[in-house]
Parts: sequence; C-alpha cells; structure tokens
Amino acid sequence: MSNNATEIRQGNQYTLTESGRNINDDWFDPEKLRHKDLLQGEAQGRGNAWFVRLENTDCVLRHYYRGGAMAKLLHDRYIWTGLARTRAWQEWHLLAKLRELNLAVPLPIAAKVQREGLFYRADLITQQIPATQTLAQRLAIAPLTASLWRRIGKTIANFHNKSLWHADLNARNILINHHDKVFLIDFDKAKIRLPNNKWPQDNLQRLSRSLHKINNSGEPLHFDADNWKQLVQGYETV
Repeated sequence: MSNNATEIRQGNQYTLTESGRNINDDWFDPEKLRHKDLLQGEAQGRGNAWFVRLENTDCVLRHYYRGGAMAKLLHDRYIWTGLARTRAWQEWHLLAKLRELNLAVPLPIAAKVQREGLFYRADLITQQIPATQTLAQRLAIAPLTASLWRRIGKTIANFHNKSLWHADLNARNILINHHDKVFLIDFDKAKIRLPNNKWPQDNLQRLSRSLHKINNSGEPLHFDADNWKQLVQGYETV
C-alpha cells in the first residue's frame, strides 16, 4: 500500500483514500451528493461518471460497470478474488504509481469496494483535471496543430517508456487542457508490462481505430492521415 494511503474496513465495505482526507459513504452516492448540491454534472460512457465537489476539490466519481457479454448478466458485479485484485484498488494504486513517475494522470482521491458474498461492486474518485476536453471533442471543433499532434505522440511514448499498457487507449481517454497539455485517463485494467515491441504498437493501433471509428460514425472529426503521421513522429522522438 502507498505510504500516503489509508485503508478502512467496515464489515464487508472497504475504502481507500489519501491520508488525511475525511472520507464518508456519501462521497460515493450520486443522489446524496445531488441533495447536498455537490453534484455538478454527469458524463456518459460504458458506465456513468459524475462530476462532484468534495472538500473544495472538483472530482470525478466513477462506478465500475461490466462491458461485453457479461454486462447483461452481472451488470456492475465482479467476482471477489481478494481486495488487492479488485478493479478499484488496482486502479487507485496504479494511478498513485504513475504520478510518482511524473506521468500526466489524474490524482486518485478515494476508492470503495463493497463485497457481497462471491461478488463485489466498486467505485473510484479521482481529481478532475481542470479546463480539459477529450481529443474527440477537440477534433469535432477544429483541426489540431502539427505540434499538438506530436505532443500527443510524445505523451503516449512517455507512458510506454515507463512500461505502462493502457487497456483502452482511445480518443475519449486522452484529455487536452487549455494550455495544450496532454493527459491520459481511465486506467481500469491497465498494467505495468514487460517491455517489448508488440504491445506499444497494439496500443497505438487501438487509438488509430478509435479515431477512424468516430470519424466514420456520423461524428466527423478534423483528422486525416497526415495527422496520424505527426503523432507517430512525436512518438518516435522520445
């Protein structure tokens, strides 16, 4: 466990937070946060993410939902194989590790795991990165400069050079702020992996497919083959 983390167990409920934070159950309940006027907005993804205000900090609350074939059967339940192997615990600790490596990721604030027999449900709270848009949002508005495309490539390379494999590198998991700084988000199932030449290229191809999929889905983007070459140029300079 990180030296800056505090774990609390109450029966079958486990919470994890930065040391010194006064965590409580209401942090993980969107309806209670709404009644306290602490719920600021909602974003739709595979599951729901809520923008919330906690201890004078803008945060993102995300509940873990299953995807794929298991989604209809288990919805938001995962098989319990130990606390350290739960999705929320792994993502919280990975984010803490990536920040120690000076990589551009959100600050982990708190995590919660509720065990229910053979299963568990989980939530994660991270600090919201201010004044950002996703890569997809930016491209829907206007083209990016060549230098920004290269910066995106360099940012991805920085993660790969630290052996970080992102499980879902796509145009909605890359954020760009008003100073054109680039961040990666959503590290569910991400891992530190042994270096090789295959998985970094697979990661890049996943991003390429994401851009083309959005571009061909009725949401045209300001994106073309030259832009991808610029991203790769930036990637290869690191």
